Amino acid sequence: MRARASKLPSLSQVLALSACTGAHAIYERQPERYGSSKTNSGPTYLNLRPIRLPGGSVVPAKSTGRVLSGDGADHIVVCWQHEHSGWKLILEVLTDYVNRKRLDYGSGGTYWDVSFGRRGSAQTITLQIGDIGMERDNHGDEDMITDVLDFVRSVVRDHPQQAAELMFSLEEGEPVVAHTMTESQPPDLVQLTTMILEEALSRSNGGAKSPSRIKLITSAISVLSALLAIPNYSGRVWIYIHSTTMLFGSDTVHGFASAALTTERATGQYTMTLALLHLVQQFFRAEELCGHNHNHSMMDVQKLDASMGAKERHRAGSGRPGISMAERLRRGMTGE
Repeated sequence: MRARASKLPSLSQVLALSACTGAHAIYERQPERYGSSKTNSGPTYLNLRPIRLPGGSVVPAKSTGRVLSGDGADHIVVCWQHEHSGWKLILEVLTDYVNRKRLDYGSGGTYWDVSFGRRGSAQTITLQIGDIGMERDNHGDEDMITDVLDFVRSVVRDHPQQAAELMFSLEEGEPVVAHTMTESQPPDLVQLTTMILEEALSRSNGGAKSPSRIKLITSAISVLSALLAIPNYSGRVWIYIHSTTMLFGSDTVHGFASAALTTERATGQYTMTLALLHLVQQFFRAEELCGHNHNHSMMDVQKLDASMGAKERHRAGSGRPGISMAERLRRGMTGE
């Protein structure tokens, strides 16, 4: 699965005919050559400049795209024979979602800024997700992002080797086009999932009442739980979960976990509660695994745990020691 998704042979794109005419045309229709070996291939277009596609790969200038449908209409669908990574396209969708939520809600969320600059030289055209014809849901794309996260979880969960290969595929090559802040590293799957989770929690006001939001929150938590089983990435999950008080709270603030327990206890449906319990279980399993393997990365996490405890103490303005991650998990689940 990983090999096939890493090397998709083609990509289809919706083109506006307005981009094929005038002095600033990006594409050019090619005359059909009757009698040649391409007689039955149908109409084709050339891109006059290099095109950076969602996912980060670049279609070289003068590449040939075959028309699939819509010839003669205002928009046409063109297929480029261009090998690219399907996994990077998934990363593109997640990054684009986080960017749009950041723009929609401004400072309403407490997650990290991803990027909002221009990328690329004047010679290369950069296309975003919407530029290639991918439709977006007017209600916020929560269902689509849930499907993406569920797919990632199905690949990662209980398949450590396959998960490690997937993470490598996501991180190799050029950054996705939605990440335009070239002076910073693009967010990885762990950070993006945490961003999506925290943004969804910030709009839940103590309890996720929307069914689609409940599914999104549950899917994001489940992906983080699955990533905790990957030794090289468990430390990252630990760091990002520790950096937010939105989920498990702090020594002064109750997090979403206790509110979810209260809400679901009243309804008798424990979707989020079970996901949270599995996340906590995976945290302790990861800690035990790192301890048994004498993994030095856990020492770095413990140092971070101590330093962030000091930051919490400073923010709270009290003399009480900052709480550890394990204690935060316990308090968050019990509502103390």
